[in-house]
Amino acid sequence: MFPRFVETMRGELTDPDGHARKVAFTVEAIEEAAGRHRVSGVVSAPPWTHEEVECTGIIAIASGLRSIHYEIHFVADDGRALWLDATKHPRPWRPLATMTFMPVTLRDEGGRALSEGRMFFDTADLPAFLASAVPGSDGGRIALEVRRKAAARRALEAGRATPPGVASAQARWETTLMALAEVAIPAGQRLPGVGPEALARLQELLHTFPPSVMERYRTMLSALELATLPRWRRRFSELDPERRTAALASLDDNEAMHVGLRLLLMPLKLAWLDDPTIHAELGHRYRVEPPKKPERMRWREQIVDAATLSDGDTVECDVVVVGTGAGGAPVARALAHKGHAVLMVEEGPHFTRSDFNGRAFEMMRRLYRDGATTHALGNTYIPLPVGMGVGGTTLVNSGTCLRAPESTLREWVFQTGLSELAPESLDAWYASVEATLGVAPSSDAALGKAQALIARGAGALGYEHGALPRNAPGCDGQGLCCFGCPTDAKRSTNISYVPEALERGAQLFTNLAIDRVLTERDTAVGVSGVAQGPRGPVRVNVRASVVVLACGTLHTPTLLLKNGLCSSSGEVGKNLSIHPALGVVSLFDEPVDGWRTVPQGYGIHELQDEGIMFEGAHATLDVTAAMMQEWGREWVDLVERARHWLGFGFMIKDTSRGRVTLGRDGRPRVRYLVNDHDVRRLRHALGTLCRVMVAAGASEIRTPLPHAKVVRTLREIEALERHPARARHFDLTAYHPLGTCRMGKDPLRSVVGETHETHDVHNLFICDGSVMPGPIGANPQLTIMAMSLRAAEAVHVRLRRLGALTLSAGA
Repeated sequence: MFPRFVETMRGELTDPDGHARKVAFTVEAIEEAAGRHRVSGVVSAPPWTHEEVECTGIIAIASGLRSIHYEIHFVADDGRALWLDATKHPRPWRPLATMTFMPVTLRDEGGRALSEGRMFFDTADLPAFLASAVPGSDGGRIALEVRRKAAARRALEAGRATPPGVASAQARWETTLMALAEVAIPAGQRLPGVGPEALARLQELLHTFPPSVMERYRTMLSALELATLPRWRRRFSELDPERRTAALASLDDNEAMHVGLRLLLMPLKLAWLDDPTIHAELGHRYRVEPPKKPERMRWREQIVDAATLSDGDTVECDVVVVGTGAGGAPVARALAHKGHAVLMVEEGPHFTRSDFNGRAFEMMRRLYRDGATTHALGNTYIPLPVGMGVGGTTLVNSGTCLRAPESTLREWVFQTGLSELAPESLDAWYASVEATLGVAPSSDAALGKAQALIARGAGALGYEHGALPRNAPGCDGQGLCCFGCPTDAKRSTNISYVPEALERGAQLFTNLAIDRVLTERDTAVGVSGVAQGPRGPVRVNVRASVVVLACGTLHTPTLLLKNGLCSSSGEVGKNLSIHPALGVVSLFDEPVDGWRTVPQGYGIHELQDEGIMFEGAHATLDVTAAMMQEWGREWVDLVERARHWLGFGFMIKDTSRGRVTLGRDGRPRVRYLVNDHDVRRLRHALGTLCRVMVAAGASEIRTPLPHAKVVRTLREIEALERHPARARHFDLTAYHPLGTCRMGKDPLRSVVGETHETHDVHNLFICDGSVMPGPIGANPQLTIMAMSLRAAEAVHVRLRRLGALTLSAGA
């Protein structure tokens, strides 16, 4: 054996009640005597531990390698001392099987067996294992150390003792962070620099992220701390401010480092800006005062927090709808109106406007999945935020409601052979949704001065432009659509379709994460999920005649992959489009107060036939500022001029495609490559937008391109358009993932048919953006809802047929 190595083992344990529990550990083993290694690391063993916790133990190797015995000790969440007891028996005629698998028993401190199963060493981890065993190679150990410190930090927060070395590691991170903050956000003429309060808010923000995100952030901090050693022979935090500034400038100019620096600074900027004195100095409202108590509505009695249920509870219904966003809520309401027993299931909580205080910093952590850190990786990093709560992403989108262009629908009919997708076939469904949501353009008062400037610029160039239709009758233009509408003017599904379904007798379970689709003989018969109750995980089972998945384009394929369903076509998770977006911030000599307007209320239609949609995108002060690529005194000076900002952006109907796969942590893993054709359109659209801003009277335009951060003249815009920028040069975002369980007639090329039922599993329907045959080229909410209502008719027919069969069988 090696004198030192890092090893990961994974497996599944089954308790006496038959519940299968996943278990994993990653440990560093150091030889302390012949045949004996001391180990330390992290272990994950739900439900005994809800997250990774620190572990210690031994690996004892018998003489002649006859056996390798593992004892991995850890403390459960309830304070019990537990240990994993396992032994490998290497055999020379079966070396791979006998060295990579081992039976394992989870025991309590008295040695009593609690659960048994097998663990295995994934051969994909072999390169890391071998590298960790090479003297001087620290890759695997550094990654493990980050995870151990994260586990130690969680133990500290839970009131357990601080393990040795954790406090000093935390102090090092804080030292690096403070050194970074001092030069990235110095004091300006009117605004203070970063203080300890902002760093405390940053820690608060990071703790709401998934452990992998926090680990990545701290790893980037550690890399920054060491990056200055080759040139200055000192760590980053040991340099004087001038050299630290020079080091950051060097990293910012490095194409490989630019994105990493942006990700390192964005949370720091957000934390600094989350200060009422800064907002007051800039003339920006810091928060709104929500109603102290929600209005009393009888339908709220139909909502049950799944965490209050008992472990193993089973409920029955006609149809269970998993997800309450643009796909799930309309089909649930339609079926409830037809008299079916409907159960809606939502992974997130139920929010009301009493929860919406207008603070973007807090609302992002509460209303977005993983604190808005969802992203796609490929040839660039693309944030892809999605909502999590009753209402799904409709809870946090801008409310823009556009029908799919006729050209898109005709293209779908041609590609799929489904005449049901033609414009005339969907017209009635679109009209129904528009009537329910009160879709209409916003008032001039709500659109504000920002939109008047856009109209001035577009009009000067002869471009077609106008107010965009939205689902927000009575909107007063507070600019908080993406952080919970404080007036309920925006008719997201949490205040439209979901309440109407509940009024007709539907039920809603919140905080229930579905992880299993129950099937019998290729037929869906229900779902099963877990809620985090006060005494630990609670598993809830739902038996239903029909299952409707509406988890969204990222999480519906993840659930199918997790359950091994609908795999015959090989299309699950593929064909992902995301509607890549880009924006600029322009400065005007006159005050604009762009945050006092509908965030996405105005559009320029000139290049729509080319798949380019210009839609206003002025977010709140803090979010707009945090997304800027500038830093240092230049950035602080810009923030002090925030009243003069105007943000505007565009999206392209992408020809690029991505894929959603199942990550090791059970979360969706999104890969997306931006092709050269889309890069050229991004560059063309960016140049066009800059021309509009110049025509509107902007004194300067801040672009997301590192080689053209500031443009002021037509000559500079022409240079921007000629520059051979690549995907990695754009600070892209995206908001409309589609297509990962696409619809079609051919079962070999699609996942669902024209009724939204999956080709492989009977009585399993999918109603969300994942079924779209391709990109829409417009905001997809209205189309998802229209198709969901159409699908409800097919589900209704199926339920009646199943009911008739049941009655005849009973007779």
